[in-house]
Amino acid sequence: PGGNTPGGNTPGGNTPGGNTPGGNTPGGNGTTTTLTVAKKSVIIAAGKTASVGFKAPSTPTVKTSNKKIATAKVKGNKIAISVPKKATKGATAKITVKSGAKSAVIKVTVKNPAKKIKATKKTLTVKKKKSVTANFKITATNKKKAAADTIKVTSKKKKIAKVVKYSVKKGKATVKIKGLKKGKTTITLKIGKKSAKVTVKVK
Repeated sequence: PGGNTPGGNTPGGNTPGGNTPGGNTPGGNGTTTTLTVAKKSVIIAAGKTASVGFKAPSTPTVKTSNKKIATAKVKGNKIAISVPKKATKGATAKITVKSGAKSAVIKVTVKNPAKKIKATKKTLTVKKKKSVTANFKITATNKKKAAADTIKVTSKKKKIAKVVKYSVKKGKATVKIKGLKKGKTTITLKIGKKSAKVTVKVK
């Protein structure tokens, strides 16, 4: 949800914890003085668990803003985040990670698959070096919330037009497209398993 850069979501990497003299410190690193998390935002399906790697000077504590949406606990050098089976699709919660005076927040969104995506206009025209916005109507599983799933926006011919940015909100999505040179390309918005296309003509 919210503004994103093209390319969709990528899985967060795991950062191994370092060794301190005399033994291993879970998630810790002898030279680390800051707290960082591999991902600041994750989408997890109801009833599922996902792990987020972290670096910290010592084993951190974790706290959720809403136990009905997500819970978390530290496992080695990862934070295991679980979403209850009855969690509302599209709902969000914040996991606060603390290590000493340092803290970080991970936003958790319950997966809310798109049931249908439809472009408001199937063909758009734009001049070179100018931008145009493609609008899409989205029907999510839980219509009261914005669709939340793996999002990918692509241009079939990137030399003709490129995707500048996109935003997904309740019931809709917008994609800003910039014309690069004369020609025609197809812009595809894919959310989970559903997708919609727009033809863009650059003059």
